[in-house]
Amino acid sequence: MVRKRKSKQPEYSLINIVIDNYDVVTHAGINLFLNSNLRDMVNEDDPAYTFESSLLLQGTCIEPKDREGHWFEVTLYGSSNPPRHLRHKIKHMHKHDEDGNPIYKKYRKGSYPVYQEPSGLCILDKVRGENSWRIWLQVAPQMVTDSLLLLSSGKQAYLSVQEMKENR
Repeated sequence: MVRKRKSKQPEYSLINIVIDNYDVVTHAGINLFLNSNLRDMVNEDDPAYTFESSLLLQGTCIEPKDREGHWFEVTLYGSSNPPRHLRHKIKHMHKHDEDGNPIYKKYRKGSYPVYQEPSGLCILDKVRGENSWRIWLQVAPQMVTDSLLLLSSGKQAYLSVQEMKENR
């Protein structure tokens, strides 16, 4: 009898960071793909002009205890042309069986769609040999603007990151 290995459930934790420093960069220009050799990567629905802002947040972890004192650099990158996975709608997350049919779950007198969990927004990258982490996150441009407004208030700012560890 061959036993099937039980897949591990994702492990979640909340990382709280006190922001010590921040820096911002903005850019406006012609879409780089128009004048490049990467014409096969051009999506003709993309805008001809791009507007981008990035906000670099630097801070010290205060929770959880096993990462207390660790240094974090978080880059929020806002672009007028977000990647496709950030444009997904809930209907795109509907699970399908092996024949491609949508899966529904029966509950009481109705049936409801079953959704897959979307992939994460970013990857936490541990700097080898140091108590330091890097995060690069694509967000809507409005989030960069809103974050900058909060940071410029003069009050102490904090950042929380929900971490999900899979297949560990």
